[in-house]
Amino acid sequence: MRMSRWLAGLCLLLSTAAWADDDGALRFCLLAANQPFSLESNESGLEVEIARQLAATLETKAELVWLASASEFEQALVEKHCDLVPGALAEAGTLAGPPLAGVRLTRPYYAAGYHLIRRPDTPSVSELEALGQMRLGIEGDSIVNFTLRQRGQPVQVMFNTDAVVNTIASGELDYGLVWGPVAAWELRHRSDVVLDSMYSVEPRWRFAIAVHNEQTALWRKVDSALQHLLENGDIAQLFADRGVPYLHPDSAGTQ
Repeated sequence: MRMSRWLAGLCLLLSTAAWADDDGALRFCLLAANQPFSLESNESGLEVEIARQLAATLETKAELVWLASASEFEQALVEKHCDLVPGALAEAGTLAGPPLAGVRLTRPYYAAGYHLIRRPDTPSVSELEALGQMRLGIEGDSIVNFTLRQRGQPVQVMFNTDAVVNTIASGELDYGLVWGPVAAWELRHRSDVVLDSMYSVEPRWRFAIAVHNEQTALWRKVDSALQHLLENGDIAQLFADRGVPYLHPDSAGTQ
């Protein structure tokens, strides 16, 4: 039994060394300013911690490669400037745009969606239909700007999540529909606007880690490591530690 475990560990170390750079690290491409997921200035965020946990599980190190825009992810991965891209959209045919090409995706490890926000003294609702013709504050470049208009829901378009939050806090609007992780981060130190815990978040999108499609061995090991972190509740705990709502990927279907 001891010899079998030793051999398994040796195989893992040898296979990890084959993927890693000259310093023995796995390179993760991350956005330089994308809280709560990643922030270059202090190397913090959910994706940063997930990268470090994955690397530790694979008995190697995580090297962070910072990019200015998500549009750079595909080229950076295909040209092998990095080994892994966390937070890759795992759904096909959504309004969020096409998935990355030339890459292979791991199992999804979290899901996210648009959450309803309101003042604490405003009634909770479980679905948007309950709002009738009330206006919702939304971001102008969000998916819901299109989908809600298609449904005939009145909206108040604003520049960003912070503007939506402040408009609700001032009483100009009662509700907003904003991207959950960003909203939770914006509201972490506020009490005048809250996430509506009664609201059923639908639809939901799943996110995975992108690997170069030629890196089959790396993909298998990272996929297995993600399963381990999911089963242990480690990823859910990282979200909870930052006050960000965690939606299990099994709770989301293809949109």
